[in-house]
Amino acid sequence: MKLPKSELRKIYTEKRKSMSSAEVEDLSKSIFEQFLRVFDMSKIKNVHIFLPIKQKNEVSTWDFIKYFWDKGISVF
Repeated sequence: MKLPKSELRKIYTEKRKSMSSAEVEDLSKSIFEQFLRVFDMSKIKNVHIFLPIKQKNEVSTWDFIKYFWDKGISVF
């Protein structure tokens, strides 16, 4: 069964709300580690990234941002 985007958004918003900050932090680190294994950033000069909204338990993008800054990649 294919759910509309609005329903999926509700489901995953509730799932995020139910997670503890420690769970969000652990999963955020795991996502970042997977990113490092999969993507070659050696030729990338600019990235656009969203800042996380902590109250909504969104994935933390701060490890990504720090990594990009350390590599001299411009963050927008």
